[in-house]
Amino acid sequence: LATFTMSCGTSEMISKSDVKITHVKTYSKCDACKYFLESSLPGKKGIEFVELDLETETLMIKYNQTLVSNTEIKQYISEKGFWADELKPDTVLEKQLPSCCVKPTEDK
Repeated sequence: LATFTMSCGTSEMISKSDVKITHVKTYSKCDACKYFLESSLPGKKGIEFVELDLETETLMIKYNQTLVSNTEIKQYISEKGFWADELKPDTVLEKQLPSCCVKPTEDK
């Protein structure tokens, strides 16, 4: 089955098999980072939905694999200053995060 969507003035066919869900560990523990990640990442090409579980510090990301790869998603997260599984964050931006959302030094 395919669904028909309108996007930026163009129409395209998106197959349900093109939509994937991935989980990425971020070490984010606060509502401020939750809001930031959940509101900024869906603006990236191919990312449809993001939800951060504060208890597990893990993002659930729904994305279109024909538009963005899992590797690119992790890069987007890293560029915001957050860890993305084993991918290290932009160190300048990581220093600007609340201390509760920075990966503990002994785990780095």
